[in-house]
Amino acid sequence: MAFLFEFEANSEERHLCIPMEVRLKLDLCGVKLQVSQWQTLSQSEQDVLADLPFASSEQLVRFRQTVKKTVFESSGVPATDLRVETNPPWDDRTRIPARLQERALESGCELKLKQWAALTSLQRFALIKLVRPGHENRNFLPALREFGLL
Repeated sequence: MAFLFEFEANSEERHLCIPMEVRLKLDLCGVKLQVSQWQTLSQSEQDVLADLPFASSEQLVRFRQTVKKTVFESSGVPATDLRVETNPPWDDRTRIPARLQERALESGCELKLKQWAALTSLQRFALIKLVRPGHENRNFLPALREFGLL
């Protein structure tokens, strides 16, 4: 099984949610996957997708092909394409996204640029995803704690 943050591993619905590492792979290869599509996959199919490497462009192409094929075979609904960001905010160590800083301040945490820069790309990705509009944000505080920010 791929890496899980503590806030994901402790979730009661762990098997129902797309792990952050898989969500990062999806964003990097340009695939939009609905949670309902993820839930149609068997545990072994989820594990295969979670374990596929994604460090090179060739690996991302393989992941994209595999996820699209597996999801369509399982759900009967094709995964949709997603625009790949050329300079995603989680890769920018020099600027904390405003929405993230606002949400952190509301939670009693003022993020410092030095802290932001010290996080891994996956940690920055997770924080950004956890504060997006329409997300219930229940894992935001646990993530801040886990990452040593609160």
